[in-house]
Amino acid sequence: HGELRLFRQREAEVQISLALQIEKERDELQQRRGVLEETRRQLARSIANYAAKQKDLEQMLQEKEKLLLDLQVESESLFNHFEWRKTEHPRELSEVRRQTDAANAEAARLEEAARDMRRQLKALQDESLVDLKA
Repeated sequence: HGELRLFRQREAEVQISLALQIEKERDELQQRRGVLEETRRQLARSIANYAAKQKDLEQMLQEKEKLLLDLQVESESLFNHFEWRKTEHPRELSEVRRQTDAANAEAARLEEAARDMRRQLKALQDESLVDLKA
C-alpha cells in the first residue's frame, strides 16, 4: 500500500504540475493573442495611413504634372513669341526709321515752305510800304 500511495501522491503532484504548466501556457497564449490582435489593429491603421498618404502623393504628383505641362506650354508659347519678335523687331525698327526719316523730311520741307512764305510776306510788306510812300 505504501508504494501505491506514493505512486498516487507522485501522480497527483505531476497532475498539479501539468495543470499549472497548462494554465501558464494558456495565459501566455492569451497574451500572445492579445499582442497579435493589437499588431493586427496597428497594421490595419498603418495600411489605412499609407493608403491615404499614397492617395495624397498621387494627387500631388498629378497636380505637379499638370503644372509642368502648363509651364511647358507657356514656355513653348514664349519661345515662339521670342522667335517671332526676333524677326519682327528689326522690321518694326526699319518701319519706325522710315517713318522718322519721312517725318524729318516733311518737317524740313515745311520749314522751307515757312521760310518762303515769310520771304513772300516780307516782300509783300515791303512792296506795300513802297506803294504807300509813292
